[in-house]
Amino acid sequence: MDDKSCIRVLLVNDDPKESREFRQSLEKENFQVHELLDGKIDEHTIHPNFIDIIIIRLSSTHGKGLQPFSYLPINLRELPILVMTDSAHEELAAEAVHHGAQEAWVIGEVSDKGVGRLIRHAIERHSSRTRLYNLCMIDDLTGLYNRRGFLVHASEQMIVNKRRGGFCLSILDLDGLKHINDTRGHLEGDRAIIRVANFLKKAFRKTDILARLGGDEFAVLTVESAKDLTRQRLVRLQKIVADYNRSNKSAFPLSLSAGVLYFKSENSIPLEELLHRADKAMYSHKKVNHRTPGEKPYVFDERPTTVEDFQVASL
Repeated sequence: MDDKSCIRVLLVNDDPKESREFRQSLEKENFQVHELLDGKIDEHTIHPNFIDIIIIRLSSTHGKGLQPFSYLPINLRELPILVMTDSAHEELAAEAVHHGAQEAWVIGEVSDKGVGRLIRHAIERHSSRTRLYNLCMIDDLTGLYNRRGFLVHASEQMIVNKRRGGFCLSILDLDGLKHINDTRGHLEGDRAIIRVANFLKKAFRKTDILARLGGDEFAVLTVESAKDLTRQRLVRLQKIVADYNRSNKSAFPLSLSAGVLYFKSENSIPLEELLHRADKAMYSHKKVNHRTPGEKPYVFDERPTTVEDFQVASL
């Protein structure tokens, strides 16, 4: 990126004096800087479209450690992230790089111009990596993660957020996709898959990890303190599907079967095994409701849904 003036930096530092001095040094290099002093990044007020790069000051002061880095919303983790620390806390910088930060440096060991070069080079590297990443981690049809992308990012979330309670892993299956493909063509089947992906985006949070595992199967990982929170989102998903079916009477109805596992953060079961268990729970749900691929698609009814309806298992 040749034009430095268009590079927008989000600076996360809870030390006002240090933050102000660093901001002024960046502004001398023609960067636009937005300061965040409390370390709390709100996904609703800071959108990645308005930021080019994030710089985070890490410190063990008040026991914060990696918190400013690990609490970044998922949508902001798509941006290049740099971390800086003092010489007494270099291990934090190394840990942040291990978890995905682009670059790290010790304050005072790199000149202002050197920091400017780090920023511009990080943005260029991130752009190249993003192109390669999308080829191997993103599902072309829906824009969700593919299976590989889900395994990578879900595993990372389980490590970074292991102190935040529990997780819910949901497997959802589009009922009757084969029937749609056989009777209406594969183009209409692809449209149904895209609609389901859009339903999931509306029902779940931006911080949740959504994926199309392949074919008609989707997965969602949510970081939860209670399984009822995921139940609420699945009920919201039911309503979205029901509303769509009511407003598109000329089209074939869509429906989903779901299996959900709630597990504590200290769980040591491999993610692949968790996926297998959630998949079995989903097929149990499908069987209970007498739904198999190729039959008339089941339409979610709008009765209050209990956790047990979604085959929740506690590990």
